[in-house]
Amino acid sequence: MEYSNSFHTRIFYIIDYIKTSRLLKELRIKNGYSIKDLQEVFGFETPTAIYAWENEKHKSIPRLEHLTLLSKLYNCHVEELYITKQVEDIEICEPVIIYRIGSLNSTAS
Repeated sequence: MEYSNSFHTRIFYIIDYIKTSRLLKELRIKNGYSIKDLQEVFGFETPTAIYAWENEKHKSIPRLEHLTLLSKLYNCHVEELYITKQVEDIEICEPVIIYRIGSLNSTAS
């Protein structure tokens, strides 16, 4: 009898904060908006949130309702406002017992 762990690799996607922050800044500039413009559109008292979205060190992205408004301002789909990356995760399942049975081929006399 042996014990063996079962491993499964799971692949899923997460937001790439660095590339997304660069994309948000690029789209804002491409569409002719300043930080101050977006601050006014969103009704923010300060531009701190917008700076955070565009700063790759903050790992901050706009909330869904803000992404929806940005997609209208930039004339694109919400899905075009963030970039994902593929990651793998190894999931270890419960140990499995492996029974080894001797050869079933026996000679009868």
